[in-house]
Formats: sequence, structure tokens, C-alpha cells
Amino acid sequence: MALCKALTALLILALTATTSAQQVRPPLSKQEAATRDQADHLDPHAPITLLRHHAPTLYGNFINNDEDGIAFYDIDHHTDLKLPYAQVRKIKDGYGGYNSITHTHTNRTTNHIVIAVVAAALIALITAAATTK
Repeated sequence: MALCKALTALLILALTATTSAQQVRPPLSKQEAATRDQADHLDPHAPITLLRHHAPTLYGNFINNDEDGIAFYDIDHHTDLKLPYAQVRKIKDGYGGYNSITHTHTNRTTNHIVIAVVAAALIALITAAATTK
């Protein structure tokens, strides 16, 4: 009988020790909570663009999200990835443009800005050459 009580006390002690040792997650920041809200409204397999903090943009199909981060299929690298909310700045719908030379997806807005700057530079050079004659 004493052995049974000792074993019960040991099991209770072990149970309380393991539950108190579990880590408590810190609450999400405003930015992370906004990113999680965006992910909560996505449909599975939706095409998305992930804008990240100080890292290249990723393009893929949304798989799911949980309290840790966002899981998606990267269509340029053909792999499943999971990113924590802290690494994601914004989630956009769609893939953006496609670069057939590098066979990767690109940001259309950046492409339009680069084209406009190059066109303006060419026009300035042509105008400068025409006025010097």
C-alpha cells in the first residue's frame, strides 16, 4: 500500500514537472498579427507573393497557417517552405510577373519602374545628342 502511494506521488510530481517546463509563446507583435490575419483569409492552394523583411520575395501556393507561421509551396524552387510570421512583411494575392530568361517570378511593379527609368535615360541621351548638333 505504501509503495502504491509513493508511486502515485512520484507520477504526480513528474506530471507537474513536465507541464511547468513547457515554454509559453510570447504574444504576436502588431505586424505578425496583421500577417496572420491576412493568412487566415487565404484559401488553400491560392497563389501568393510573400514580401519578406530584408530578404528576396517568394512566390508560391498557400498551404496553411498555424500559430507558428505560414506553410506554402515555393513555385520557383519547387519545395514546401514554412516561414514564421516575423519574417513576412506582407502577403499579396497572385504571383506577379514571370521572367522567361531566369525562369523565376518577379515583381511587376519593380519591373515597370526599371523600364520607366531606362526609357527616361534613353530619351534624355537622345535629346542631349540632338541639341548638341
